[in-house]
Amino acid sequence: MSRDEFDGLVKRLEPFAREHPRAYLLRVVLMAIAGYGFWFLILGGLLGLFAGLIYLLVQHPSSGFFKIALVLGAVLLVTFAAIARSLSVRIEAPSGFEIHRSQSPPLFALLDEISAELRCARFHHVQLTSEYNASVLQVPRLGPLGWQRNFLTIGLPLLQGMTREQFRAVMAHEFAHLSGNHSRVGCWIYRVRRSWEQVLQRMHAENQLGTGLFRKFFEWYSPYFSAYTFVLARANEYEADRCSARLAGAEVAAQALINSRLHSRLLEETFWPGLNRLASQQATPELGAFSRMGELLQQGPDSVRAQKWLTQALAVETSTADTHPCLRDRLRAIGYLVGAGSGASPGTGEEKEITLPPTSSRPATELLGGTLAACVRALEIRWENGAKLQWRERYLQAERDRDRLSELAVAEAREPLCPDEECERARIVLDLEGEEAAVPRLRAVLACAPEHPHAAYLLGRILVEQDQVEGVCFLEKVIE
Repeated sequence: MSRDEFDGLVKRLEPFAREHPRAYLLRVVLMAIAGYGFWFLILGGLLGLFAGLIYLLVQHPSSGFFKIALVLGAVLLVTFAAIARSLSVRIEAPSGFEIHRSQSPPLFALLDEISAELRCARFHHVQLTSEYNASVLQVPRLGPLGWQRNFLTIGLPLLQGMTREQFRAVMAHEFAHLSGNHSRVGCWIYRVRRSWEQVLQRMHAENQLGTGLFRKFFEWYSPYFSAYTFVLARANEYEADRCSARLAGAEVAAQALINSRLHSRLLEETFWPGLNRLASQQATPELGAFSRMGELLQQGPDSVRAQKWLTQALAVETSTADTHPCLRDRLRAIGYLVGAGSGASPGTGEEKEITLPPTSSRPATELLGGTLAACVRALEIRWENGAKLQWRERYLQAERDRDRLSELAVAEAREPLCPDEECERARIVLDLEGEEAAVPRLRAVLACAPEHPHAAYLLGRILVEQDQVEGVCFLEKVIE
């Protein structure tokens, strides 16, 4: 199924799911059962053939037939084992720093409050991670038989950058995925979808003997099942947003959604690039990175960049690239945006109602209480241990780049550098010093060699990220 066909199927299914929710859910359940039924039918057939072969061997124990039966039996067993291995999927538990009720009573009191209001299944594990995100995950203890363990994963950066009220809105959204608002059937379908994705990935990766024919079936079946379940997942996201707005208020829920976009951009464009440049200057990871990240998030982006990033986020349209709707559609669905049609765009009357969330000197990290410092340090240690190798490689590459800059400087003293060498120097400057230092050098390369593809690509990429139309022209030149 092509991307256009997938998009078209999703577009047709969405109104059907809204108008006939029970009929739609029945179709999804039947498709899930059909997928399991196909594989169990195949495995049962293989076992039946093997049993029949054993029966014939007992009835006709001739030496000639024994050799044939041995070969056929081996083929059947290998095929059965290959398919069974491909189907043996496992949802891994998330990896994070686990916190307990005795360590952070204020946080768990808030979680208990939300759980009671949404009639949510309790969480067996609450973990902190270094990502700007929050998520819930059910991990079955008994595989296909269920008996779920519920994990709540909270990103420390998210805690560091939000007010208590905004964090409560985010938690309400996540809790809603396990609440009475989402049926058990919906949660089961979600796990089935993840399982089928893993099955297909494993078949492609391992390419085991005996799975080729069945892989063809699954490559046909999987896109249809994915499209049907995609609509359910998208509807669940809208429902979770409505739960968040009902619990925390539409204004606070909207602030949390907007803050998430702005802070993600702030980390992406300021914090992590700065840390990467630091890796070029020292051989070991920087200490105290998460403390500085918290200070940056509490301060937030300046108003000019914040307004620019908000405008860009509002210009994005909902697509099938992600089950989460776009920011504008999510704000509209919780009632924060009113009085404009679905075709509204930035710059219309609808946008005037969107304001930047206020910054707060009282972040949600207060919920961690006295364990905050220990949590920050534990995550920093985990991050430093995981980043050591990559950090070291980055530092060694920077050392090689600095040596190469010296070589180019010596060569330039003898004779002018050619365009390829000038572009190489600009690329190194971009890596070591950043965009501001690299742009003049790239422009100088293109002034001498207008058709230089690498220089045009680097400059075009930088300018597009800065929202300059000129960058598109350079990238089009590269394509030509």
